[in-house]
Amino acid sequence: MKMRLLAMLGVAFFILLLSGCKKDDETAPVLPPLETMVIDFSDFTDSKSDINSKTANNFAWSATTVGVWNLILSITLVTPVAAFQHAFANTPTCLGDKKWEWTYNVTILAANYAVRLTGEIRANDVKWETYITKTGVVAFSEFKWFEGTSDLDGNGGQWILYHSPLHQDPVLQIDWEKQNTQIGKIKYTYVRENNDNNQPDTFKNSYLEYGLQSGNYNAYFTAHAFNNNSSIFNDTYIEWSTTEHFGHIKAQHIYQNSDWHCWDENGQDIVCPN
Repeated sequence: MKMRLLAMLGVAFFILLLSGCKKDDETAPVLPPLETMVIDFSDFTDSKSDINSKTANNFAWSATTVGVWNLILSITLVTPVAAFQHAFANTPTCLGDKKWEWTYNVTILAANYAVRLTGEIRANDVKWETYITKTGVVAFSEFKWFEGTSDLDGNGGQWILYHSPLHQDPVLQIDWEKQNTQIGKIKYTYVRENNDNNQPDTFKNSYLEYGLQSGNYNAYFTAHAFNNNSSIFNDTYIEWSTTEHFGHIKAQHIYQNSDWHCWDENGQDIVCPN
């Protein structure tokens, strides 16, 4: 009887070892940078945005275009970004089979949330899933708010964000790439099929892309968005210098032509250089 008990304990211990962390997965996967969810809009939301539009139409139109997207993304991403941001200050637990879990509580806009983020190291990437529970007023049970993948080398990946606990359908896809130590390209695509009234969402396939490039205009925004007034998609192209702050904008629906329209380092309209 004693030998049988010892054998059973041995088997149980062996199973426990198998289910725990192995030597080859003792290191948790590196979280994607917070910047994969956050575009830096500061070049268009600083003091130059107050320039009189009569003397600075070109910069003002650029700031307005960026501002609209900034508002959309801020509303959509406020809870996911805040929840993800706190993961960096917490230590994960190994669940076994190369899967790790971060669990913590956060307060966002005076509301309390419990967050459970998992990262699973797979053959070619890391699979991420984030589940959020809200307590208190308008509470909801655990809901997978966003998921994604990142390359094993951490140089690229994708996020999929779901709309809300009430409407649990994909709303935003974020594709990102690193360039050295910073985000070199990030694209936000609105992917929601139907709106809250279960009607086709006309904004679907609209996107904003930000990237770095070589040349005098070393950064760019490309906005492709559905216009409810004209019932067509409009394209806006913005390029600027992140150091000198001059730039130009091209938008057929604004200027009624396909030319570049420029501003100088002070945000004032100028004739575009050849």
